[in-house]
Amino acid sequence: MSLFYPDRDWKDNKYQEDHIFPKSEFTAAKLKQRGYDQGKIEKYQKYSNSIINLELLTSSENNEKRAKNFADWFASRDDNFKNRHIIPTMESYDFDSFLEFVDERKMLLSNKLKSIV
Repeated sequence: MSLFYPDRDWKDNKYQEDHIFPKSEFTAAKLKQRGYDQGKIEKYQKYSNSIINLELLTSSENNEKRAKNFADWFASRDDNFKNRHIIPTMESYDFDSFLEFVDERKMLLSNKLKSIV
């Protein structure tokens, strides 16, 4: 993940690996409650712990995120935050849009890696 954050101060700061879409929402039971079929559940779970759903946050950012409803917290992030964390610009970041998020972010991360190499 450090390749995606070349401007970080690795010497003096500690960063926490954070699930962009909360890990707790990807249980089979919660996904079934949303009315997702088995195929969609498997797709959601496939990417829940992948780099596509991860970012590095400072401990204060991560604590702030934990203390708020995800949709509210994410809506309060500015474009600079989204660019820094390689978050795609989308109409909705609601949980039902996760697979669209995966497709968009996969492309952004791939392009970022290509620019590094």
